[in-house]
Amino acid sequence: MADGTLAHINQLDPIMAPKALAFINYARSRLKLPAVITSSTRSPQEQAALVAVGRSKTLQSKHLSGRAFDVDMYGWNRDAVPAWVWSELGPSASLFGLTWGGDWQTFKDVGHFEI
Repeated sequence: MADGTLAHINQLDPIMAPKALAFINYARSRLKLPAVITSSTRSPQEQAALVAVGRSKTLQSKHLSGRAFDVDMYGWNRDAVPAWVWSELGPSASLFGLTWGGDWQTFKDVGHFEI
């Protein structure tokens, strides 16, 4: 995983890390999607900067504790990923004990997964 995914997995909470690895492997091998983890643990300053530009709505993100990660598709801008990709990937998160940000009612975050 030369794309940075493994480095992000290694930054996650010990409960989250194996779930993230299994989820990414599932996306790549079973769903044939070029999924990569592009964000994992964040500092409070990094989270505040994302809130300031509207990319997040909370200063209490699970990214702060290593219990969340963001997925993108290798070679794609997240905004250009076809909706069917997220519709295929997102619901499979529950197979790994993850919650998908695409299911949220007020602020949908299709690339976000957490426990």
